[in-house]
Amino acid sequence: MKRTPTTAASKVIRIEVKAEFETGGDTTDDADDGGSPRTGKGKKNSTSTSTNEKTGTPLARRAPLPSASSASPLPPPKGFYHIHTFGCQMNVADSERMAGALEAAGWAQSASGADGASVVIYNTCSIRDKAEQKVYSALGKQAKRKRAAMSRERAGVASKNDASVLSSSRPPPSDLKLVLAGCVGSQEGAALLRRVPELDLVMGPHHANRIAELLERVDLGQQVVAVDAVEIEEDVALPRRGSRLTAWVNASFGCNEACTYCVVPRTRGAEQSRKPGDIRREMLSLG
Repeated sequence: MKRTPTTAASKVIRIEVKAEFETGGDTTDDADDGGSPRTGKGKKNSTSTSTNEKTGTPLARRAPLPSASSASPLPPPKGFYHIHTFGCQMNVADSERMAGALEAAGWAQSASGADGASVVIYNTCSIRDKAEQKVYSALGKQAKRKRAAMSRERAGVASKNDASVLSSSRPPPSDLKLVLAGCVGSQEGAALLRRVPELDLVMGPHHANRIAELLERVDLGQQVVAVDAVEIEEDVALPRRGSRLTAWVNASFGCNEACTYCVVPRTRGAEQSRKPGDIRREMLSLG
């Protein structure tokens, strides 16, 4: 495990992991057929042996290992997500945490990008105006896609019912959920819902590991804004790493310095340090 230095502003540790694979030695069962523990180092019984070499008593045949065809199929995913990350290493680490939380809740990553996802997340950066404009450009494409889907759904409802359905003040919901996360979310808050009404969820970096819970509130028909600074709890979901060779491990969140040129204290809040034991445990889990 090699640790490469980073700047203080990144607030994350970059870990390079060298993968080592080792085949295990021969193993034996803990008990014979009758359930009593084995003692001594007798010869191993092969699958064709029918009697115990020492006692001569018959042995029960071992059950065959389940084949791939007999294994129970995995349940279908709840839906597919896509995360587009803008900005610094902190955002990369936050995106990995969001992906881990979503997959723990039953979501799967979209293989065809944003256009094949039912949840599209833009994890944003507000350090430069150009970065913000890129976000709005990408978001506009998905907002147009969502408007088209909502129009089709409304047309389908109207064809099955009388025209009075169209007088509803709220259009029928679309399966596509649009999420704006990260520093632009913290900076703009509820104002983003007025600029892009198709947004379902606006959230700040503090809420990265709560994304599955927040999407459940969206399912209830709400537009959710979660940008308040909160104490960050230790993640219960293992981050979904974007690389097998490198990993971003948070040492702290936020910043207490009030540099004139920097927006981090305003968008990521006051500094919160992780416990050394939690950092060490996450690093050891990398392999």
